[in-house]
Amino acid sequence: MVRDLRGGLDLTGVADLSELHPFDTSLAHALYEKLFAPAEKMLQGVNHVMLVLDGALQSLPLGVLVTAKPKQKIKEYSDYRRVPWLAKKYALTVLPSVASFRSLRLFAQKSRAPDPFIGFGDPSLSGVQVASRAGGALNLFRRGPIADARIIHSLGPLPETADELRSIATTLGTGEQAIFLRDQATEGAVKDMTLSDARVVAFATHGLIAGELKGLSEPGLVFSPPVKGTDKDDGFLTASEVA
Repeated sequence: MVRDLRGGLDLTGVADLSELHPFDTSLAHALYEKLFAPAEKMLQGVNHVMLVLDGALQSLPLGVLVTAKPKQKIKEYSDYRRVPWLAKKYALTVLPSVASFRSLRLFAQKSRAPDPFIGFGDPSLSGVQVASRAGGALNLFRRGPIADARIIHSLGPLPETADELRSIATTLGTGEQAIFLRDQATEGAVKDMTLSDARVVAFATHGLIAGELKGLSEPGLVFSPPVKGTDKDDGFLTASEVA
């Protein structure tokens, strides 16, 4: 069901409005009935729902689920305005784990960090692959729990992210010393640094979602891959590692 709904959101090859794929609001309602309807009695008076998702659900923005059975088919784009999207009923927040909710509440105080900013981006990549277009062919974890560095390296470079981080650094009143690019933008560097020393931590890189590549069961961030991956650094920082 998630795969079919994602097909209605895929803009690959879409050049103008006439080429947009239709979104299956009936299927979106059917999935809502499976996931949310059983809990509706417990959600009376609730306007903010926090979700911990796994598997295929990590790859679908749940705000596109439909809370009532569609009365008629979508004939024009303006018809989507009348669809009772889940996002209209609740504010939705996705968390990597239940434990992270407690951590966010515990540490969500005004920061006393001494440094204004630290940023990681523009990883050393040399390929032209777009992950979503090669997901069926590339198995990121074909050799076990450590990501295949060759597949990470085959993703397209992101030179504009260096400019993005420099712009943020300038805005926040710091310089190049706070930015880690290319070969310095590694997963190992992120894990070794005391990130709590910075009030703002930014990652400007590829973000992969569950299912985007074969074997990928959770989202994560891409960094400059090592020659040979290890538990500490395989070029891919997963959501569970972040948590």
